[in-house]
Amino acid sequence: MSAIDIKQTGRGRWWGGLSSTLAGFGLLAMCFTTSAQVEPVTVDTIGGGVRVECGHSYGFLGGNTYETAQFNDPNSCAFDTNGNLWIADKGNSDLEQVSAAGNLSASITTEYYETTGSSPHVVTNFHFLTNITSVAVDPANSLYVMLPSPPQVYKCILTAQSPTLNVLSYLQLTGVPAGVVATAMVVDGNSNVFLAFTNGVILRVQMLDSNPPPTRYSEPFALGASPAVSYIVPAFNWQPAGMALLPNGNLAVSDTLSNAIYVVSTNDFESNPGPQLLSGAHGAGYDDGPPQFASFNQPHGLVASSDGRLIVCDTMNNRLRVIDTLTNTTTLYGTSSDVWTATCCTCDPTFYAGWVDGAAGAGTTNASGRQPVGVTIGPGGSLFVTESYYSLIRQVTNTDFTLFNPSAKAPVAITLPASAITSTNATLNGSINPEKALTSYYFEWGTTTNYDNFTPTNSLGTNLTTVQYVSMTLSNLVPGTTYHYQLVAY
Repeated sequence: MSAIDIKQTGRGRWWGGLSSTLAGFGLLAMCFTTSAQVEPVTVDTIGGGVRVECGHSYGFLGGNTYETAQFNDPNSCAFDTNGNLWIADKGNSDLEQVSAAGNLSASITTEYYETTGSSPHVVTNFHFLTNITSVAVDPANSLYVMLPSPPQVYKCILTAQSPTLNVLSYLQLTGVPAGVVATAMVVDGNSNVFLAFTNGVILRVQMLDSNPPPTRYSEPFALGASPAVSYIVPAFNWQPAGMALLPNGNLAVSDTLSNAIYVVSTNDFESNPGPQLLSGAHGAGYDDGPPQFASFNQPHGLVASSDGRLIVCDTMNNRLRVIDTLTNTTTLYGTSSDVWTATCCTCDPTFYAGWVDGAAGAGTTNASGRQPVGVTIGPGGSLFVTESYYSLIRQVTNTDFTLFNPSAKAPVAITLPASAITSTNATLNGSINPEKALTSYYFEWGTTTNYDNFTPTNSLGTNLTTVQYVSMTLSNLVPGTTYHYQLVAY
């Protein structure tokens, strides 16, 4: 009999003490160890595109996301805590829900339309989301939908998959100057909605709910006209196209006028210094590197990882870029049009210029895309990207990003006694309370408390409000050896 040491850890990696005993383990060294092998970033199409030979890449079809569904100029996207991917399908003036995104056999795309009030739902209109360009999900799992003109935001309850929406609250801005259009939206954990506009304005409105719903907000756009509308940026020479809330509380903003990425405080404009250049502003171009060299071409969608990295849809460079915590820019995937294979829809296999799945790189057979416009971080650290040109949904795997949750609590991970113990095998067990956030987890283990070995990382993307039990089986252990292990969740 020898001890297996077990501990508990959470997002903050805090330590507690538990212990258990496994029979048949002694003092021999392990017969193998594991070592990390870096896998290349890989891009796969998971929905949309051409469905018949030489047909349109766009359409309006639901059903199995990989085999059937079509989109039309998909824009921004966001995950909810039920594991559903929501897409602003601009060309179809509709909202799409993609369940089990990335699961090619199980993923289903459902088109949505408006309902009013609470149950029973009353359908009021189909395709009511005219030119929808932005979606967001807050930490309480409420869905926000933005229409550009006239500027409107719907805040909705998220329930099981259904073709109807239940609206909690509704915002319409009045007196918007002619030609001014809302271009981007982001939300925080306090129901604050940040909106960017083509005239350079960024403002904030808090959308609280009343009972019974829906709560209706009709607020004047003009500076100082309503105490409910707070101006973050009253004027600036730029064209905001995308926004992301950063872990430090600031906003990242992509600008298509100067081809740059800026950072701006979320405080009212009287108490913030205004937009500060992060990278770019060297004219339209493509260069990786530090801010004094990096260049972009019509950057749009942004998403922030919890470690401070920023992912950028560099739309007209046909690339997905990353700005790291030292402000250096690198390319995650995408290739130059110079290496694309010409479109041949009657070839076998077919070729579409700028649409290649596979490993990231710079060659003809490496992953390429055309006009990425929206990006979000999914369960397990992969990215989901909307591409406008072929109306595609892409998944980027072998990445390690974690979506920043503006009011996230650390998941509570508890390591439990091992089970199914034999002389060479054991099942490691634990429980995790995800605290309403997408959570990744693994067990680390070894012959000392340095562990040195790790099970594969798995993720929890559904049932995020309840405690979930997880396990991993170890094999090829050496009899008579003391092992230590613990569950890690983040």
